[in-house]
Amino acid sequence: MIPAYFERKVKENYIIYSAAFELTWRCNFRCIHCYQYAQSSPELATDEVKDIIAQLADIGCLFLSFTGGEPLLRHDFWEIAEYARKKTFALTLQTNGFLLNAESINRIRELSFLDVDLSLLGATPRTHDTIVGRPGSFQKVVQAIGLLRKNGIGVNVKVTLLKQNFPEMKEMKALVEDLDARLVMSPLVFPMRRGKSIDHIRIDDQEMRAYYRTMIPFDRLEKEEERTEEVSFLTCQTGKTFCCINPKGKVYPCIMLPIVVGDLRKNSLREIWHTDPSAMLERIRSIGVSDLTGCPECSLASKCTRCSALSYLETGDMCSPADESCRMAKNLEEVISHWKQKKTQEESMPRRR
Repeated sequence: MIPAYFERKVKENYIIYSAAFELTWRCNFRCIHCYQYAQSSPELATDEVKDIIAQLADIGCLFLSFTGGEPLLRHDFWEIAEYARKKTFALTLQTNGFLLNAESINRIRELSFLDVDLSLLGATPRTHDTIVGRPGSFQKVVQAIGLLRKNGIGVNVKVTLLKQNFPEMKEMKALVEDLDARLVMSPLVFPMRRGKSIDHIRIDDQEMRAYYRTMIPFDRLEKEEERTEEVSFLTCQTGKTFCCINPKGKVYPCIMLPIVVGDLRKNSLREIWHTDPSAMLERIRSIGVSDLTGCPECSLASKCTRCSALSYLETGDMCSPADESCRMAKNLEEVISHWKQKKTQEESMPRRR
């Protein structure tokens, strides 16, 4: 556990504690829910990537996640990873798993990656492969998870619940458990940056309530009731202790917030983050609970998983409520209320001797 005083100092001094590096936007999948940009060039050269990694180390960053696109599509990925390891980062790889094999997994183990994050979007080949647009991908990702765990590497299996894979929700959970990996399941689908509608792939209210009832233990739901007075959780560390760097060297305050706050081909990371932060970055950092429109006073605040990036993508305003956050909170509240009512009824029933 991180000491409280250390965490406080990190936040007070805007130290980049963790960073995501989008090494490429190229991808060998065509996921129906992908929010990422289209392929774009020129990407940062190997030396440019290494220089940025060195700047991250110099500025105090501890955790570094390689993502994309599909980062393993870069011909120089292992050279980059080896350089980052020499800089003593705790490394995470976010990959779709299609290019992982015994050789690459052995290199991941040798470089002591902290975790590997993979996506599973179905419990059957037909569902998963259809969603990602690549035949044979289900078999590849399941094999990759098995090999990673066999080599003692931590695996986070990320499951985005969609209309298309919701019927296999329980089966996906069981499969991940059988593979001895950690399940990270979410019904949240971010708006696409290309402006396409996602209404046809988001689960509906009834399905969302089924997700909460089935996948979240009631003791965790009960803890939601404790968040009544304190609403600081409605804001996050966007632009403070976390940043994202894209394949062109542009700096974002968050991987989901497509607002450029600096260009590493023009300025150093220290200049962008500390010496001369842009007016936009200063504005993002200044956002407090009192700046949020309607959220602090909302009766569902304690159930809300509010995200400034989601608000921005939906409304163009980081301080406005996002309809999807509100929808999730309403459905969670309904499940919790039903559970509490049922619990009260059970407790009031006379016990047999």
